[in-house]
Parts: sequence; structure tokens; C-alpha cells
Amino acid sequence: MCSFDKSSSGYYQWVSLMLAVQAILCYLPRLVWEMITFNRVGTNLTFLLESAKSASRETGKERSQRVQFVANALDTLLFARRKMHHREDTRHPVVQFLHSATDMLPRKRIGSALVFYYMHAKLLYLGNAVAQILLMERFLGLGSNYRFFGVSILQDLLSGRNWNETLVFPRVGFCRIPVKIVNSPIAPITAQCTLPVNMLNEKIYIFLWFW
Repeated sequence: MCSFDKSSSGYYQWVSLMLAVQAILCYLPRLVWEMITFNRVGTNLTFLLESAKSASRETGKERSQRVQFVANALDTLLFARRKMHHREDTRHPVVQFLHSATDMLPRKRIGSALVFYYMHAKLLYLGNAVAQILLMERFLGLGSNYRFFGVSILQDLLSGRNWNETLVFPRVGFCRIPVKIVNSPIAPITAQCTLPVNMLNEKIYIFLWFW
């Protein structure tokens, strides 16, 4: 019988649930971005982008109408404040300076809010990716030797090192199974169990790590 180091690998039964959680986390930044664009910016950016894309494929009057619609929407979003304050400012210079300084803050009327929210959405995507990598490492419990487990496991596969050398995603393990014996209390026994699902888990998590 093969001799292996004692280690616990109970994560495999929760893989489907964890993948569902990760799918929700992947969609979360997009959901936050859509909520911001609708509720804070007040513009359906997705519809504007689709309209601009459609305009590039149209010809004639239909193209002109779509281009005009997109132009009007962007003009309203970005330059409404400039049109409201085109007249000469007669306020005190100090007041003018303070007013100009506050214009650097993210505001819907001058269009900077959209850039501000967009940058934060990108940071949320980045933070979500890093958090998911750390979550997968914690969930799989591979240890410090597999800190970058996607690269490490791929290197193991390419070099021909299989699971009985690395003990990562094992295909065979020992399970504690409660057994009922006649006229005796339930007693757990240790049996050898095959874990073929770990072959699939290995490929899934390598793909997720690089993705």
C-alpha cells in the first residue's frame, strides 16, 4: 500500500457551492457599475454604446439620427454645466477661485463623476480578481509551497509530476465511514476512497486562476 503524509482534503464536496459564490463575485463589479450609471450618473451608457456601434453599421438618414442622438446625450452629460455658466462671472476673485477648486471634485454636471466612477469600477474589478485568487488559495488549502498555485500546478503537470508526488488534488484518499453492525453501536471505519472529481477540479481551478 502506498504511504502518504497525513493531510485533510475536505474541500471537494463544497466545490460546486464555491464556484457559484465565485460566479456571483465575478458579476458583482458589473452590477455595481450598472447601478452607478443608472442611479448616480443618470445615463444608460450601455444603450449609448450600442447606439454608437449601430450607427457605424447604418447608412443615410438612420445613421444621422443615431449619431445625433448619441451626440446630444453626451453633450447633455458632459457640457451641461458649461452651458449654464457661459455668461461672464462677476463674483469676487476669491469666490471664483474656490468655485474653480471645487470643480475638480467628481460632479455629474461637469462629467468628472463619470470618470471618477469608472476608475473606481476598474479598481473594484482588480480588487475582486485579487480577492478571488486569495479565496481560492484559502479554500483549497494548498500551503505556502503553492502560493501561486495556478502556475505551480501547471508546472507540475508539464513536468510530469502527478498527484501522488505533490498531494495536490489527490485522486485517492482515506475516508472515515460510519458503519452499523448488528447488536453493536455505530463504529467509524477507515476506507480507501477514489476522488475522480478532483481531476475536473484541478483543470477548473487552473483555468480560473489564469482567467
